[in-house]
Parts: sequence; structure tokens; C-alpha cells
Amino acid sequence: MKRELAQALAPALLLMALAAALEGVCALLLAAAVASWRQNPGHWLGLLALATPLALAVQYAAATRGFFAGGAVMNALLRALFRRLPRALSPQEQAPGLLTGAIGQAMSAPAHLLAPLVGAIVTPLTLVAGLAWQSLGMALALLAAGVLLALVLRGSAVRLHRRERELGEANQNIEGALMQFARHQALLRFGYGQAAAAEALTQRLDSHHRAYAALLRQSLPYHLLFSAGLQLTLLAALWFGAHEVLAQRLNAAQWLALMIVLARSLEPLLQLSHLDQALRQLKNGWGQLRQTLAAPALPLPERDGPAPQDDGIALEALSLAAAHGGWRLREIGGACAAGEMLAIVGPSGAGKSSLLSLMARTQDPTAGRVFYGGRDVRALSARQLA
Repeated sequence: MKRELAQALAPALLLMALAAALEGVCALLLAAAVASWRQNPGHWLGLLALATPLALAVQYAAATRGFFAGGAVMNALLRALFRRLPRALSPQEQAPGLLTGAIGQAMSAPAHLLAPLVGAIVTPLTLVAGLAWQSLGMALALLAAGVLLALVLRGSAVRLHRRERELGEANQNIEGALMQFARHQALLRFGYGQAAAAEALTQRLDSHHRAYAALLRQSLPYHLLFSAGLQLTLLAALWFGAHEVLAQRLNAAQWLALMIVLARSLEPLLQLSHLDQALRQLKNGWGQLRQTLAAPALPLPERDGPAPQDDGIALEALSLAAAHGGWRLREIGGACAAGEMLAIVGPSGAGKSSLLSLMARTQDPTAGRVFYGGRDVRALSARQLA
């Protein structure tokens, strides 16, 4: 699956990086044209006229490729889940919510999240590299401002992680409560039990509301701090430019060019500040997917072996250990020939369901073997076992 994801994302990421770099180049050309306005800016304007349509074309290609990559990512994840979940040794409680949650987020990520993320890194670095040719000190100051703003975002991500996890759990609780409420509505109305079920659902909705409100309250100061950092950076640049103009080390056109570079450097970071929560949710969803796909699963041969001879079933000294010690089944043997009907009876908890799960190989025994048509079921491929 990793190879499929890499093949789907690599072309989109390369185009996004190229588009972000061209966007930075266009900003540098505009700044150069403004700075040389009193001389002859025709050279820089000509280059800008050539670079702008090229940048737009690459941006369009990157956006298109991002949407196709999202579909390929969803296809790869669904195929992996369809291969993995039927073989899982233990029920995956979070699996039902993966399609609307983690997989949906992963599908939209290449077009809507990765492009701004790549732009927030590549465009400022392109501008810093271009500015370094004129003034290394200004380039380093711009780079330091970007690093500080990125650290503010990173600090908010760490602080808000717990609140976002609580909101995710509340979302899952609502999904389960809604499904349960809808599934039993007819029976609840018939049995006059609708009020209690509605109260339980209302409590889940209230819990979700409280979790969302807590996340907003805690995230607001970090967003304000980030915005304040942007404002201070702009004010510092304005003060520096005014000081340099008054000292006649810069003219007004050069100061304006510097402000263009600064604004185009900070704009991607400002956009990223509105996506930080979505990026963290994507990371959490990806963690859920990895946890589900890494769950222990039945090993099945990839290729078909010799076909079973018939539909006969034979059990050889089957034993199944209980989760908390002891045995659920111990030394069970027997056979059911093809065409026969065999009834398995016993009180609740005797092990009937466990025995059937071993025969169908939804789990493997602690000891012993199950034969189907003379073949050990562990030697059957997924197709043969089905």
C-alpha cells in the first residue's frame, strides 16, 4: 500500500512544489520591477509576463493532479481495508467510522491540504533565496520571522491535541448513537421507550457540543497569538523600511519592493494557520488507519494449493485458550462427512460459537487442526476458504 500511495502522491507533490516555487519567482520579478521603476523596468516586466501564465498553468496541473491523487489514495486505502478487515483476529471498533472520517479526510488532503502546506514551505524559501542575492541580512531576518511563526503553530498543535482527540471521540459516539436510535425506532415507539433513547442521544449531542466549544475556547488564543506575530512582523518591516528611507539607504521604490516580498512570504503562513486543525485531524485519522491495518490478522496463502477433496470436516484435538486464563475449548475432536448434518448443542458459554469460528477459520486454535476435504484450513487460500 505504501508504494501505491507514493506513486499516487509523488507527481502531485512535485507539481505543487513547482507551482509554489514559480509563485515565489513571480513575486520576486514583481518586486524587482517595482524597485527599478525609476530606471527601466521593462526587462523585469517582460520576464513577469512570461512567468505568470506558466505559474498559472502549473497551478492548474497541480490542482488537477491533486484531485486525481485523492481518488487514488482513497482507492488504495479501501483496497487495503477490504483485504485486512475480514482477516482481523479481533473486532475493529473504529472501522465503521473510517470511511466517513479518516478515509474521507485522506481523499481530500492532496488537493485541499497538501497544496497549501507545500506552498507555505516552498514559496517563502524561494523568496528568501531570491532576497539573499540583494541583502543577506534581510533574508535571514525574514527566515527567522517565518521560523518563529511556525513554532507558534507547532506549539498550538501540541496544546490542542487532547481537545481534538476528545472531539473525535465525541463524533464517534454520536455516529453510534444515531445508528442505534434509527435502527430501533419502530420498536422504541411500539414499546414506549423512545423518550429514554432520545435522552441518551441528546446527551451524546450535548457532549459533542461541549467538546467542540472547549476546543474553540482553547484554540482562539493561539490563533490570536499567531495573528499578532504576523502584525508585529509587518510593523517591524514598515519601521525598518521607513528608517532606511529616511537614512537614504533605500528609496521608496526599493522599500515597496521589500514589502511585496515580505507580504508574499507571510501570506502562505497565514493561510496555513487556518488549516492547522485540519492537518492535525488528518494526522489523527491516518493514525487510526495505521492502527486498523496493523491489527493482527489471519495469515492466508496468496496462491491456491491443492483443492479440497469434498465438503467433509474433521477436527483434531482442538484447543482454544481463553483471554483471561483457562480454556474455552479443550481437546475437541470429531468429524462430519460430506452430505451429513451434525447438530452441536450445549448450554450458553459451552463453546459452540468458538468451535464454529475455528471451523470457519475466523480465528485459529491454540492447538490442534481443522481439516476441510482432507486439507488443513490454514493451507487454504482466501478464495478456497471462502
